[in-house]
Amino acid sequence: MFGYIIVNKAEMKFKEFDVYHSYYCGLCQVLKKRSGWRGQITLSYDMTFVLMLLTALYEPETVHGTCKCVAHPF
Repeated sequence: MFGYIIVNKAEMKFKEFDVYHSYYCGLCQVLKKRSGWRGQITLSYDMTFVLMLLTALYEPETVHGTCKCVAHPF
């Protein structure tokens, strides 16, 4: 099923939320680059959870950067 995972901001620390938000934004940018806006509208918390799980399992090289988007300009 799709859409079962939600973020519980009240229980997260600021640093944990920043890490989660960076995964979410990074995935959004990759989806935009690879498949345009149609890829971006498929983004969900479920996909971000899977990304974080796979990152923890395979430990790829981490890339840090900044970007701005229309949905979250700050």
